[in-house]
Amino acid sequence: MLQTNVETGKYQSDMEKAVNFVLNRGFEDIKARHGDYEEPATLRMMDQEGGFVPDITATKNGGKYYFEIANRNEDARQVVGKWKLMSTLARM
Repeated sequence: MLQTNVETGKYQSDMEKAVNFVLNRGFEDIKARHGDYEEPATLRMMDQEGGFVPDITATKNGGKYYFEIANRNEDARQVVGKWKLMSTLARM
């Protein structure tokens, strides 16, 4: 998520709803880009610089889950790179 989008009121409202969604479904060890939670770790691909911080990470039944709030205003290249990384994580 782009930093400018993270600071908007709409993002914060959506984040609150997403955190409640995750909590209500029994996830544990929740980390979120939300003031009440520890921020998730930055994810990076080995062959690329930079990375991104998922909006929410959590665990459930021994698995690690990543949640991202979709934003139509993001740069297409950034979105493609982010989803490639998420795809790689899903196959692990």
